[in-house]
Amino acid sequence: MARDVKRIRSTEVKSVKNGRNGGFARLIWLLGALLLAITAGGLTGILASYYLNNSRYAIEVSALATYRPPQVTTIYADDGETVLAEFAIEKRIPIKEKDIPKNVEDALIAVEDIRFYDHIGIDPYRIIGAVFKNFSTGKMEGASTITQQLAKNLFLYKDQTYTRKVNEWAVALQIERFYTKRQILEMYMNYVFLGA
Repeated sequence: MARDVKRIRSTEVKSVKNGRNGGFARLIWLLGALLLAITAGGLTGILASYYLNNSRYAIEVSALATYRPPQVTTIYADDGETVLAEFAIEKRIPIKEKDIPKNVEDALIAVEDIRFYDHIGIDPYRIIGAVFKNFSTGKMEGASTITQQLAKNLFLYKDQTYTRKVNEWAVALQIERFYTKRQILEMYMNYVFLGA
């Protein structure tokens, strides 16, 4: 009996590389991801600008242009020159920014906010430094700029919470949008107590 033995042939199959199609698919994916990222960034920018322009802070900050700190009420005699009495809870004498002595300005900026003319109302370097110091030493240190201090004193409450800090940042950004650095400095100098 003879059996027919069939030989099984094995052949090697070589993989075919998608040279052009694979690179093209990757390019399409890359362009799609880039387009999605640009669209998301654009929408975020639009929403942020809408919020900044229409928030209650924008309205309150724009009213700073007419803000006048409480002043001394002076009562004069009939001659118009003789001062009979002065009444005030706080004896403020407002000054214009051009009248601020250079030494006082330099001292204030050196103590309160050394990068006052370089930031947008929030100083990221100062925030990072304060966070590092707070964690390393355990002592709380502030990172508020002059603009943030003005925002807190004029518009916000004084308790130390993260919500108030975020609101302070939003108001500081609004103040920086509406006013020049010199105007901010004038408002700050007229608001804070700097001694007799």
